[in-house]
Amino acid sequence: LETGGYRVLEAHDGEDAVQVFREHAAGIDLVVLDLTMPKMSGRDTFRALVDIHPSAPVMFSSGYSADDLSDITGVIGMLPKPYRPTELLSAVGRALAGF
Repeated sequence: LETGGYRVLEAHDGEDAVQVFREHAAGIDLVVLDLTMPKMSGRDTFRALVDIHPSAPVMFSSGYSADDLSDITGVIGMLPKPYRPTELLSAVGRALAGF
């Protein structure tokens, strides 16, 4: 993402993602979450982000089917794994263009 011109804030697990989002929410244009993450699932992390900012811009990436997100509303994209770096850049671009 950085080679594509994006600024990236890293989080090592779901709890860290919530903390990073809490500290930088105003400057975050998109959050990319996995459904399966350490300490907090992607679903739980998404819900925590929405509690902080109701229109949190979240895209999921997962090796699971998009049907596994059917219980989550407000997600702006899904990138299936595995993917190439160019596919990630394209998905992020599409997600950001949706704003």
